Amino acid sequence: GVADSISTASYPDVLFLFEEAAYMFEMAKSRHLFSVVIEKIQELRCKQQFLDQYLENAERLSTKKLDLVIELAGSEVNIIVQNMTRQLSEQVQGAVFSVSTRYLLDNSNLT
Repeated sequence: GVADSISTASYPDVLFLFEEAAYMFEMAKSRHLFSVVIEKIQELRCKQQFLDQYLENAERLSTKKLDLVIELAGSEVNIIVQNMTRQLSEQVQGAVFSVSTRYLLDNSNLT
């Protein structure tokens, strides 16, 4: 399939796979392609790199896509928390998290 043709962890290629799998899931309720994409992302060892870029503008994502992001992150919830921390810091302009708050956000294991 398409996933087999991707051998490098380029963001555009992985994004294409993820978006296609998300579309199939939303339209046909088929999880098969998404399972294949998760395996491919793990095989390419690019989960954090992909999620970091994909979540740069998380507010544009549907809740269904966010559910898939959570599923992809799996036990590595810290990837999502780090992105949320960064986005909160950017959105709350002028406000600075205390060292303790920032530490807790960065180092909490939410699983």
